[in-house]
Amino acid sequence: MEKEPRKSESIIKLEQFTFAYGRKPIFDNVSLGIENGQIYGIVGDNGAGKTTLFNIISGNIDVDKENQTLPLPKDIAFLQATPYFYPYMTGLEYLKIVGQYSYEKVNVWNSIFQLPLKEYIHNYSTGMQKKLSIMGILLLDKKIIIMDEPFNGLDLKTSEIVNIIIERLKETGSTILLSSHILETILHHADKVILVKDKQLSQSFDKSRFGDLTKIIKGEFVGDVKGKVDKLIL
Repeated sequence: MEKEPRKSESIIKLEQFTFAYGRKPIFDNVSLGIENGQIYGIVGDNGAGKTTLFNIISGNIDVDKENQTLPLPKDIAFLQATPYFYPYMTGLEYLKIVGQYSYEKVNVWNSIFQLPLKEYIHNYSTGMQKKLSIMGILLLDKKIIIMDEPFNGLDLKTSEIVNIIIERLKETGSTILLSSHILETILHHADKVILVKDKQLSQSFDKSRFGDLTKIIKGEFVGDVKGKVDKLIL
């Protein structure tokens, strides 16, 4: 007798929530369900609310908790798009503060990322700072990981390293929420993609509908923009 397929468990659930910054509405009566062990791509224009959504899920922004299922902040590793570092702190000191510090693990990770961990972070390049923040969330060893624009500032080699890490995290059952302005990157990794638009999580696309998503995103502007560019660049 064949076993029934295991039902995916929703570990993050937001139901009919509304959020605004002062008088500026960001989300209006929105619902969201995130299933365990899946990679979700979150896409949308600048200012659409992607980072706000991540901050709500991670507990950095409070919403009405009635009928909501949110993980505790201690259960989440959150890679912010623009990480903050205290001045006159070395990379090694940062890792000791933010991660479950293990001398052996730090050495292995740094054999991959190759950072000068004994130097001050304010002397790092933007890409080096991003690599350090990625190391920090990996040392937390969490099963729920939010990655807000993880590829920003990275060189080609490190971008491929992060691709390998994301795939391995997926294989080991991690739940990942991933944003990127590079649509192809999202489509490569994601099991599902959620479009943030007009104060809504307007549509959810599984792999069978990624083509529809591409048409929606590119179809909104390509024809109009191309016509204007053709007039300007002769």
